[in-house]
Amino acid sequence: MQEWEMNDNVRSYLDEAYRDNILTKIKLSSGDPALDIRNMFPYSQDDRLSDKERKERIKNTAGYTYPYDDKLYIKDLDKLGISQEDAFQDKLNTTLSREKFNTLSPSKQLKIKSAEFDRKNTMDQNTSRVGTHEALHNVLGMYYPNAHAEMLKGTSELGVPQNKDGYFHPIKRIVYTNPETGKKESRPKRYKSSDYEQDELLTQALTGLIENNNYDWNTNQNYMLYQNMDRPAQGPLGAEGMQKFLIKQTKPFYSQLQKDAEAGYIQDSVWSKK
Repeated sequence: MQEWEMNDNVRSYLDEAYRDNILTKIKLSSGDPALDIRNMFPYSQDDRLSDKERKERIKNTAGYTYPYDDKLYIKDLDKLGISQEDAFQDKLNTTLSREKFNTLSPSKQLKIKSAEFDRKNTMDQNTSRVGTHEALHNVLGMYYPNAHAEMLKGTSELGVPQNKDGYFHPIKRIVYTNPETGKKESRPKRYKSSDYEQDELLTQALTGLIENNNYDWNTNQNYMLYQNMDRPAQGPLGAEGMQKFLIKQTKPFYSQLQKDAEAGYIQDSVWSKK
């Protein structure tokens, strides 16, 4: 594996993107910030993955980290800082046809180029947001061990959904033989724990509060079954109900993060003590 070193363009983009991020202002016991760009790596640098596993991660995830590990693996991290023009020229040489593009009228060329520039900006912004999201996973797990329990204290909205078959895992798959065709196929692995969904939903909400002071909502994940879960005598939450619930439950902890950022370190609180 060729060792990757963050170049100046990527470092400069992230420094600007995280300039006001409260996680960069909270120092850990090591003296390093809770969100440290030195701990961010592209998927190619994870030697724990096989080539097959890496391809699955690239296809199904935008980022990930391991429990009690400071390293954050971010998809397309190495593409940050590339200029819009260079990214567009690269696309003309790969997925777009340069020959066909050159036959278009100037107005159509401008329209395509503008759309690609906007797409590049959105991708870069999403990549930096994933860095915040994955850093939160680590911070919650290692430095605010009571945060999940406190945020969900006295609630049942993120309890185990009424699905006897369990959840679909977002990464792991099971290979089986299709009895009708006799061919090898794969399906998502099912599992029973609700920890993954709880962690993801709370972390997404906190990411939105940190990045936009607003809510961050992802409707493309399997754990959205929570919003459709039937609750006795109440009915399902729905997307709006889930949004309101998560905002209400995460804002007190977000306020603690703001206080810790002002202090410059993790203060003793109900969130940081197990």
